[in-house]
Amino acid sequence: MDDYCPANLSARKHRSHRVVGPNTIGRGTMERKTLCKQTDLPPGQMRQFQIGRRGILLVRDEAGEFHAVAAECAHQGARLVHGQVERMWVGEHVGEAHQDEQRTVVICPWHNYEFDVATGESPCDPERLRIQTYRVEVNEGHVDIWV
Repeated sequence: MDDYCPANLSARKHRSHRVVGPNTIGRGTMERKTLCKQTDLPPGQMRQFQIGRRGILLVRDEAGEFHAVAAECAHQGARLVHGQVERMWVGEHVGEAHQDEQRTVVICPWHNYEFDVATGESPCDPERLRIQTYRVEVNEGHVDIWV
């Protein structure tokens, strides 16, 4: 049986901005939420936030780009914040592997499932295993997501 390790979530006040436009048709109104300062999360790290009932995992890849995904693994619901973030391992031949410079994954702490932070897809089963992704913007030194 897997051990459950609760995330260390702190109560945060999030700046909120409502928007309605062509990108929200069929999905309702989207809101922009400020999660943190750009400098609060160093490259290669991740941090979990709670917005209402949604757990959001903010990831900053080694290149400094921000990505936001669902905080729970699509396989069995593990908290991804307790896993790892790294460049995706790829290879064209058996026994040859290298880390892809362009793709970053978050790795589940329970069963090592990987999820691409840009697409939410699992490289091993992209049609069946995926997690929600969120649009991220950096505005005036703050990291915002759209939910």
